[in-house]
Amino acid sequence: MTKFTTQRVLRWRLLLDEFGATLHYKTESTNFIADALSRVPISFPDGKNLTLSDMLHACILADGLLVNPGFDEAHMHPFHFERISFYRNRDRWLQGVVNSRGDYHRQSYGSMTLVTYNKEHEEPKICVPNEMLSQLLKYYHDIPAHV
Repeated sequence: MTKFTTQRVLRWRLLLDEFGATLHYKTESTNFIADALSRVPISFPDGKNLTLSDMLHACILADGLLVNPGFDEAHMHPFHFERISFYRNRDRWLQGVVNSRGDYHRQSYGSMTLVTYNKEHEEPKICVPNEMLSQLLKYYHDIPAHV
């Protein structure tokens, strides 16, 4: 049998065929993700079983999170506080709005200070610097798990 014709792989290929999936062979030594996913429990302590849809979603999500496109020259995750703080320091409007409007505040998250929008009776929302917006849209459009 070839790499793509074991019974197990054929079953998965039939299931995934309707989605137009392309399969790429990886040797066992380089395919540690599949090994980790094969150890995902198939039931929860409360007795609820995972459905096939749950398992497929977990695989797609894991693939999307592990194969991220680069966000910028630092290649950090875009919502890493250090990245937001870096862009916040370059955003003059965001720096000025804290002093001019009462619903924007500086708030510490660990060692980073970010600007938040605080609407009454709601959790503070971290303000994304303007320079990050188009990059964020492209980033989240390009990662495989954005759907």
